[in-house]
Amino acid sequence: MLIGCILWLLGSTALALSVNAVKGGVLSLEPMVEYFEDSARNLTLSSLLAQQDSLDWQIPSNNSLNKGYNQNPFWIRFRLRNEDTDSLHRLLEIAYPQLDHVTFYELGESGVINEIHTGDAQPFLQRPIEHPNFVFPLTLPPQSDITVLLRVQTTGTLSVPLTLWENNTFFIHSGKVEQIHAIYYGILTVIIIFNLFVFLALRESTYLYYSLSTLGYLALLSVLRGKTFQVLWPDHPEIHRLSMLVAIPFVLIFSVLFARSFLNLHRSSPKLDRVFQMVLGLACLALLGAFLLPYQYSVQSSVLLAIPTCSLLLVIGPIEWAKGNRPARFYSLAWAMLTFGATIAA
Repeated sequence: MLIGCILWLLGSTALALSVNAVKGGVLSLEPMVEYFEDSARNLTLSSLLAQQDSLDWQIPSNNSLNKGYNQNPFWIRFRLRNEDTDSLHRLLEIAYPQLDHVTFYELGESGVINEIHTGDAQPFLQRPIEHPNFVFPLTLPPQSDITVLLRVQTTGTLSVPLTLWENNTFFIHSGKVEQIHAIYYGILTVIIIFNLFVFLALRESTYLYYSLSTLGYLALLSVLRGKTFQVLWPDHPEIHRLSMLVAIPFVLIFSVLFARSFLNLHRSSPKLDRVFQMVLGLACLALLGAFLLPYQYSVQSSVLLAIPTCSLLLVIGPIEWAKGNRPARFYSLAWAMLTFGATIAA
């Protein structure tokens, strides 16, 4: 019965993409997939295959599989064809490490060829390839089609950027990206250590705030990219989830403290300083919420607080600069460099 459903699936989905025609060793798959939102949250592979014709499969709008905060499971499908006389090996990448549960199915005429259960709610070492993103190996038999099914579910933002890679191209690209990130992380580490030593020598709290805000920023970047999960606690997904919740308010707290101290806001702009004090209190509540609130509510509240706070931290420099606050020039330059570095490291 299952094999019959798979054969029907192989013949019923959209035309298969020939992997032999892929140029440059890399292809974005999002414009070529279909997805189904399992609102009832009760579909299994067998039940999905048994009722293919009754499901409302959708094509991603704007060629993007981004569904925001949605806890329903999403099923994603696409077909690949190997027109060569030899087997081909490819890699499928989901370039978003913050998905809780990802189940990968590779289906051929004989049934399920490969099944992998992973996600950032699972131990890191369960992944078939040790990489911060989710990477799945594909084997395409000669002159045949395969269907790939993905089941994705998460409590955070649901985004599924899909890319098909030739193996060598993927590892070369990944190595270059890691080199860029290593340089950027190294620069941040030097900044952290330098300012910490200056604080210990001068006992000026501004240097401590800057060191800790940079540490929080480094931690947040590493958590978002899945590096801390890979390197520091691969067997503890619960720590990985908590680190995300803690990192955001941690950065906000010490960034606000640094801005208040460096710009001397309590003297130069008492009204703005009171706004910063209010934001500081909210960030402390968000940090407390990381330990008390459910994951979804905690991360949403932190993100909602982070957006206006980062905007405030960005504009306060030019505002104070225009008022003649001399340190604001250096503050504005530092924020510009931070934004540029974040763009490169993203």
